[in-house]
Amino acid sequence: MEKELISKIANKYRTSNFNVLAGYSVAGLLVINSFQFRSKLFQSHLAFSPAVW
Repeated sequence: MEKELISKIANKYRTSNFNVLAGYSVAGLLVINSFQFRSKLFQSHLAFSPAVW
């Protein structure tokens, strides 16, 4: 995501430097993991009902 996806989206679409990562349920775990280990990559993290059971 850090090396390929963000740069491809920035090249194809008009973007700003404010990146948001959002996820629901199991994808909420990806958001939490990104917040813990790559906190500088995204400026906002939204984890909706993460599956942290």
